[in-house]
Amino acid sequence: MTKREIIDRIRDQNPSADSEFLATFEQEDLLAYLHQLQEVERERRQNKEKEPTCQPN
Repeated sequence: MTKREIIDRIRDQNPSADSEFLATFEQEDLLAYLHQLQEVERERRQNKEKEPTCQPN
């Protein structure tokens, strides 16, 4: 994956991330950040699945 592709995927996860700012980082660091964002999203989805649903009495 190219640096540009990594930045695009980061921005998909975090639209507030500025492309020019992200471009100042090494590809290795961007990839680590992308993995961190993906893990947070995965955990968020898992927690959402565990939430009890409200059932009427």
